[in-house]
Amino acid sequence: MDGSSIIESVLWFMVCILSIVFCVILMLRLWANYSNNPIVTTIYTSNPILNVSFPAVTICNNNKVYRPHADLMAKNLYMDGFTTNDSDKFFSSLIKLIRPEKISMDNATARKFLDRLDMTVETLMEQLMQPCSALLLRCIWIGKVYDCSKIFKTVKSREGFCCAFNFHYDLNVGHMSNDFNTTDFNNTSEDDLPGVHTILNAPGSSQDVGLAVALNIEPDMYKATSRPYIGASVIIPGKIRYSYQSCISECTAEHVNYFCGCLPFYYPQTHKEMRTCYLPDLNCLLNIRKSVANYVNKEHCKKCLPECSDMLYTINPEHVKMEDVGFESDLMHGFDKNNVSFVYVFFGDESYVEYRKESIISWDSLLASFGGIFGLCLGGSVLSVIELAYLLARQLFRRQTRKWQEQTRMKLPPASEVFFSIPAKENVQLRKPRNRQESVDKRVLVTWYQPIVHQRKITNLDNMKHVKF
Repeated sequence: MDGSSIIESVLWFMVCILSIVFCVILMLRLWANYSNNPIVTTIYTSNPILNVSFPAVTICNNNKVYRPHADLMAKNLYMDGFTTNDSDKFFSSLIKLIRPEKISMDNATARKFLDRLDMTVETLMEQLMQPCSALLLRCIWIGKVYDCSKIFKTVKSREGFCCAFNFHYDLNVGHMSNDFNTTDFNNTSEDDLPGVHTILNAPGSSQDVGLAVALNIEPDMYKATSRPYIGASVIIPGKIRYSYQSCISECTAEHVNYFCGCLPFYYPQTHKEMRTCYLPDLNCLLNIRKSVANYVNKEHCKKCLPECSDMLYTINPEHVKMEDVGFESDLMHGFDKNNVSFVYVFFGDESYVEYRKESIISWDSLLASFGGIFGLCLGGSVLSVIELAYLLARQLFRRQTRKWQEQTRMKLPPASEVFFSIPAKENVQLRKPRNRQESVDKRVLVTWYQPIVHQRKITNLDNMKHVKF
């Protein structure tokens, strides 16, 4: 072989090695991208707002003890020997059931109040709330006035008992109500009440095509408030099925019930066997606040999975003090603007932004990408891999065959030990063949003998010449 052939072989070998290294590097980079970034987020901005359900609007007065109802209960308690001071302490302590804090009333007195009223904690808090008929003065949906008491209903929330519109989640059974049905506003007849039997869709975006409510906060009727100011909270929930937050809430409820043996009254009644927390349970609720966060972060709530489809309403609140500037509308007509609050809930844009999370590459695409890299760097394909496997299997089979043949040859005896014997003819001359086609038996018998292994016995160890065979 000349020098040029050696140089060409070395160069070709180096090219092959570099191609293999380059192929491995590209495959490793592709695998790292597939492992570290499995999800890609695609943004769609041209979706019409008509396809989005109008959210449930829940209005909660900060006052949780309505003074007229509390005075009526205090009158009955006074007749049973409870003082006015004791009644005031009792009603002001009830707010701690929503936001747990220490109370100045002893547990025995608190139990006496509840026994005398002969009510459950949930019934007591519902009767002490400001009625929705008193809180909601006028309601307008897409420019039409409706009776607020017919389109709003009393529901439980984290703020206690509140008034909700377009609410279709049954908190008592933990699933969506059976009358759930999505409908467009154009299919709603004049006799149907909006948000009662169907989930609503708004026809567009603006203040005129949403919900407008006139609120009577009644500051003079405040007895015990959940916040240090007069007003109402507006909650915009959009979940109608499973949500991650509701699952976490259920997991937290299990932790609270395990340590305190009760659940706050605003929790859904999905576990009727669980007792409702009362004033004597406040110390326990305060003590487990820190442990609740640790409980959620550990393995106990790992069963809560994120939603496959999540809808988030971005809220842009505006608070403006109303002044008498001569403006009139169907919502404000006949009301004193200094004593009434007005709430408008509507969509601000004609379209919404959709974030869609998808796999950046599937397993079949990953395999195709590997094949493309393999073909680019080494010029190979699936057929090449099959051929390589076939050749390796063939070579292995050939080696095994040759090895077996060699072992078989080694088992045969040497030629010196082989004898040939020909069977004697039996009256060949006297026998006549029956026909001309009959041939003489020319079989040869091959035999060999096994040499006898002679034993050697040494008779005299001193004289090695005397050996007997």
